[in-house]
Amino acid sequence: MNESKSLYPCICSRQTIANTLANLGIDAPRNQEMVYPGTCRPATLTKNPPEILRDTKKAWRIALPKNCHIEFEYLALGPQSQNLNTEVGDFVLRRSDGLFTYQLAVVVDDAEQGITHIVRGQDLLSNTARQMYLQEALGYPRPEYLHLPLVLDEHGEKLSKQTLATQINTQDEKHALMELRKATKHLGLNNLPYGENVTMTEWLLAATHTWKI
Repeated sequence: MNESKSLYPCICSRQTIANTLANLGIDAPRNQEMVYPGTCRPATLTKNPPEILRDTKKAWRIALPKNCHIEFEYLALGPQSQNLNTEVGDFVLRRSDGLFTYQLAVVVDDAEQGITHIVRGQDLLSNTARQMYLQEALGYPRPEYLHLPLVLDEHGEKLSKQTLATQINTQDEKHALMELRKATKHLGLNNLPYGENVTMTEWLLAATHTWKI
């Protein structure tokens, strides 16, 4: 990736982006990611000296090419596609506080570890196309992706500390196995060994063989 021509500084706050979208007649979803309207993107991307990237007072976005349409084969759902221009916009790689964003960090981390298959929660599925774009730009191989369904409460919120979900009991193998059985029931896995004498190793082996994508 040619940083000098692909990145540009951005001073837009979330409110600024929301106001710009409102002026364009676009409703900004509450507490959700908004499509960046390109407010700070320069008309011409010029070459900048590398030291400018150290400016921690501004965020840095990646300038997407026109018609940036990402297609990929998803392990569970088959062929998928996303138009990054219309569904995401130029996205941030480094925040104004100097920290690199999840999108860039996870791509580099996975590549450095040689990860070939990635399993995450379904709430992160919308990030996949961005990560694939960065993988291509950085010359990294593309892993296989699978996103598992979330366990939701009666309000449709995912179980977490924020929603006061019951803590998973893993104090010993017996309790850990009970929690795993709850998870596989939610995922629809059946015909797994249920006897009291079944060990964790035996159960995990059976669950692995039962799993079907």
